[in-house]
Amino acid sequence: FPPIIFGISMFARRFRFWLILAATVASFLFGVRLVESSPDAAFYLLPARAWELGVGALLALWLIERPTSATGVPRVFRETASLAGVAMILFAAFTFDGQTKFPGVAGLLPVGGAALIIWSNTGTKTITGSVLALKPFVFVGLISYSLYLWHWPLLVFALYPTGIAELPPLALIGVLILSFVLAYLSWRFVEQPFRKRRVLVSKPMLFGAAAGSLAVLGAVGFMLHAEDGYAPRLPDAVEEHQFFAEGRPPRELECLRDAGNLPPITGTDDFCTFGDSSEDPSFVLWGDSHADVLIPAMDSLAVETGITGLHAGYTSCPPMLGITRSNRASCDEFNDSVVRVMKENGIKTVVMTARWTSYFENPGGLIPTTDDVAAFENWRTEGIASKALERTVQTLIADGFDVWLVRDVPAFSFNPVRRLLGAWILKQDESSIGVSYDQYTQTNAAFDRLSQSLLESGAHLIDLPDRVCEGTFCPTVKDGFVLYRDSDHLSVEGAQYVKPAFQLMFESLQERKLRRR
Repeated sequence: FPPIIFGISMFARRFRFWLILAATVASFLFGVRLVESSPDAAFYLLPARAWELGVGALLALWLIERPTSATGVPRVFRETASLAGVAMILFAAFTFDGQTKFPGVAGLLPVGGAALIIWSNTGTKTITGSVLALKPFVFVGLISYSLYLWHWPLLVFALYPTGIAELPPLALIGVLILSFVLAYLSWRFVEQPFRKRRVLVSKPMLFGAAAGSLAVLGAVGFMLHAEDGYAPRLPDAVEEHQFFAEGRPPRELECLRDAGNLPPITGTDDFCTFGDSSEDPSFVLWGDSHADVLIPAMDSLAVETGITGLHAGYTSCPPMLGITRSNRASCDEFNDSVVRVMKENGIKTVVMTARWTSYFENPGGLIPTTDDVAAFENWRTEGIASKALERTVQTLIADGFDVWLVRDVPAFSFNPVRRLLGAWILKQDESSIGVSYDQYTQTNAAFDRLSQSLLESGAHLIDLPDRVCEGTFCPTVKDGFVLYRDSDHLSVEGAQYVKPAFQLMFESLQERKLRRR
C-alpha cells in the first residue's frame, strides 16, 4: 500500500484523491459481493478489505488538503459526530456475531465510526476525544498491537485442551489479564527497543533480519503445507481418531440440501436413494443434518435387507409441517414436498429425525405458517416446535403413514475430537470424556414427553442413545473409535454403532414386502 500511495503522489498527484476514492469504492463493492459467496476470502484477503485502508487514506488526504474542514465546523456538529462514531463502533462490537456478513456492508459501522472520531477531533478535541485521551485509554492504544497479537493464541490454547466452544467467565478474565501483562512486556522490551533502534542500529541490519525471518518462516510454511502438517506431532492413535471423526462419505455432502442448494422437488428422482434404485422406495428418512449422518447406516441396512428408501434432508430444517425458519429459505416448501412425494408414490413409512433439542429449547427463528390464528396463538404459548411436531405426526398417522421417530444422540458442550487431543496432551483417560445419561435426559426432556404421547397415538420410537450410551454414561469414544465428528453430529463410525437401532423398522418393511408378494 505505501508504494502505491508513493507512486500516485509521484506521477498523478493532482488525481490522487480521486484515484484512491475509485479504488476504495471498487474494493468495497467487491467485498460486498465476495462476502456472499466466499465469506472467508472476503474476511482474510486484501482486495475485499483494501477499502478500509482507503477510507483512512482519503480522510488523511482530505484533512491535509483542507485542514479547516473539521475545525471550521460548529462544535455541536463535531461533538455529535464524535459521539456517533463511538456509538457505531460499540454497536458493531456488541451486536456483530458469527452470523454477521463481515466485512461487506457491516464493515461501514466500525470503519465509519473510527473515521468520524478522527475527523471530529482534528485540531481541537471534543468531549469524547478528551475522554479517549485519558491515560488508561492511551495506554491500551500504546500496547494495542501487542495485545492484538497475544490475545488470540492465548484464547486458542486455553480452549484447545478442553474442546469447549467458550471459556467460563473466570477463565476468560484470566486470559484477558495475562494478555495485558504479555502485551505490556512485549511492547516494553520488544517494540520500544526496535523503534528506538536500540537493537538493530542500522537499516541494512533491520531489513536483513526481516528478510531472513521471512525466508525461514516461508520455508517452514511451505514444508508444513507440502507434508500436510507435522506428522510426528501426534501418535498414530490420535491421527486415527481425527480421521474417523472428520471423514465424511461423499454421499453425505451430495444428499444434504442447504440454503444455497435447494432445487425444486418434483418426484423421487430429486432425493438420494438407499439400496436398489431400480426398486420402488418403501420408506423416507426425513430430517435435518442429523438425518444426513445416518446415511452410512441406512445404506448398509437397505442393501442387507433388500429394502429401498429415500433420503430427504435439509440442513437446519426440522421435519415439521406448518413452520418455516427465518434463516432457511423454503423450509416449509421442502417439508410439504417431502409429504407430497410420499403420497404420490404410495410410500407409507417415514423416519423422522433431527437435532430436536435445538428446536425445542431454542425455538427462535421457527415461524408458524398456518392461517389459523387461534392455532398460532396456541403454538406461541405451548411451544412452536412441540406443537408443530405433534401436529405433523398426528397428521401423518391419520393419513395412514407408519411414523418412526428417532430419539437423537446426546450432544456435548465441547468438540470431542479436540477434547480427545487435549486428553492425549494432558495424559488423561479418553474413556472419561462424555456426558452423563441423566444430563442427556434433562436436555431431551421436552422431546421425550412428547414422544411418549405420540407413541400412544401409534408412532414408533427408535432409541439411538440406547446404542451409544453405556448405563449411566454416554461416551464420545467406543472401541477406539470416535463416535462424533463435532459436538452433536455422529461420525461415520458412530453411524455404524447406531445401525442396530433401525433393525426392527427394516424387519417390518421386509414383512410388508413379503406380504405384497
